[in-house]
Amino acid sequence: MPLRHVGLAILVAALWGCNFVAIRWGLDAYPPLLLIALRFAISAAPVLIVPRPAIPWPRLLILSLFMFVLQFAFLFAGMELGMTPGMASILMQSQAFLTPAFAMIALGERVTARQLAGGAVALAGLALVAATVDASMTLVGFVLTLAAAASWAVGNVMQKSIGPVDRFALTLWLSVVPPIPALLASLALEGDPLGPILATGWRDLGALIYLAIVSTWFGYVAWGRLLSLYPVAMVSPYALLIPIFGMASSALVFGERFGIERLAGAALVMLGVAIATLSFRRRG
Repeated sequence: MPLRHVGLAILVAALWGCNFVAIRWGLDAYPPLLLIALRFAISAAPVLIVPRPAIPWPRLLILSLFMFVLQFAFLFAGMELGMTPGMASILMQSQAFLTPAFAMIALGERVTARQLAGGAVALAGLALVAATVDASMTLVGFVLTLAAAASWAVGNVMQKSIGPVDRFALTLWLSVVPPIPALLASLALEGDPLGPILATGWRDLGALIYLAIVSTWFGYVAWGRLLSLYPVAMVSPYALLIPIFGMASSALVFGERFGIERLAGAALVMLGVAIATLSFRRRG
């Protein structure tokens, strides 16, 4: 992978790491299903001037179901029911191990020994970081967050199987699917949405813009582009960097503190990503 694409993958990981702070702020203002509806209503707005990619509607609907609807319904509900931003950013990275496994089954991609070794090192780092989290964690929050990671992994594999398409247009049209079912479910399960919407403050609006524009438009377009160019087993390990940025942003915003064990775990995550994704060739 060229250095510019390595940098792009790291930038996406940084933006998605900070995304968990925006999610926490968003959930402080809106219930989970309403937050999904508002986020994707904003991110879908340009479809009025952007043509739909040449992808059949059934395939588009299924991809959006896993990539956007289920992933964020599980994640937002999990964070509402006991998952902190830092812990959620760690657990979501189980997708980095689920994605190559699903790709091997669905696409016949080969997972190399180096990728397995890097994944094992990074997994050890995630386990070390997770073991140092002090906040309480509910079982339902844990299960829902893992379900969100599995949905993300399925979406990664489906994106890879689509082939070359306009990634910005694809992201916009995938965003068309979640708002209506999320809003209907919110009306049925969460009550009248007008109260939270009318009470929206500047921080709430900033969180929505970050989720809709920065995380969805830029993040998913760039990530989808990388998945279209390289095997998923080469791209997905970069998502293991997300907890590093998630912990750093949580420390800055919420005052979370980290000990030597957590820093050591972060170092193992970065080492595992390097082993799994970078090419080490002797020169001479």
